[in-house]
Amino acid sequence: MPNKETPVEGSYPDVPERVLNLPHMTAIVTLFKPSTRRNMPSGMHIPAWIGREITPEGWPIVHDVAVYLEHAEPLLPGGRARALVYPISPSHWPPLQQGSTFELWDAKPFAEVEVVTPLG
Repeated sequence: MPNKETPVEGSYPDVPERVLNLPHMTAIVTLFKPSTRRNMPSGMHIPAWIGREITPEGWPIVHDVAVYLEHAEPLLPGGRARALVYPISPSHWPPLQQGSTFELWDAKPFAEVEVVTPLG
């Protein structure tokens, strides 16, 4: 299900050619300032917690993603950047609409993602 109908806009020089047309969404990523002590590199693979879903035991249900930042510049704590978000298993993702938000986790909340263009 390539995303050929929605061409990638912007400059994403670090997205591998084999990945570029896989299902993805465009988003705005905001790296949390108070709880984050490190930068977010472009191309980072990280768990996404969508809709605050949890297991019956209380564990978060997460979905792995690869996040490629526009211009491939690392995102600093408190910074915002446009990004391409590639779910590792897109068929298991819940539906998200434009304006939906979810969190990226790195042992704790790391960043917020706002969907600009839904998964396609």
